[in-house]
Amino acid sequence: MKSFLRPLLAAASLTLCPLAASAQATATPRFMVVDMVKLLDEHPNTAEQNAKLTAEQESATAELEKLQKEVNALAEDYKSKDQESKNPILSESARAKAASDAKDVYAKLQAKNAEGVNYRDNFTAAMQKRIQNYRDLMFEELNKLATEVAKKKSGSAPFFLFDKSAVSALGTLVVISADSGSDITDEVLAEINRNRPVTPVTAPAATPGAPAKK
Repeated sequence: MKSFLRPLLAAASLTLCPLAASAQATATPRFMVVDMVKLLDEHPNTAEQNAKLTAEQESATAELEKLQKEVNALAEDYKSKDQESKNPILSESARAKAASDAKDVYAKLQAKNAEGVNYRDNFTAAMQKRIQNYRDLMFEELNKLATEVAKKKSGSAPFFLFDKSAVSALGTLVVISADSGSDITDEVLAEINRNRPVTPVTAPAATPGAPAKK
């Protein structure tokens, strides 16, 4: 996200008389700030999106726990057969049979573990992409709305609108200090919630691959 919204200058109409045009040209620019992170966090769509993501995360966690149990069971089976293959009390043929069985179980163990890791990684990547898509869509909408509110508040004067939640390359806030009267965050939130039904901005659903393990 850009560290600040591009400043919009109110354009003077060519039909204005010289006096009005002069007044427009000397108008003092207004500087305003908005907390984009707060707008995103408190947007009604975000609560709904978070609920969906949480439900999907819980479902994926349950699947991973199930796969982990399967991996653990295979690991125990392998351990048992491997020990059996080294038991001096057993006949050579019995030990050979146990060693062959242990090899087969170990192959299944590796495959199941890889299946789990693949599922986990694919699910994580899909969720991260979905979250980023949602943020991009929402910030595009919020940028437009914040600009509209700032434009109304500035009247005919030019204005500059900055994101007070933006962080610089040094890790410090871009807007270090601002008068409370210049903060339009609450006004934008009011505009968001004014007689407006929740209309979820949806991103592509996560599409996990194979169950995860580790």
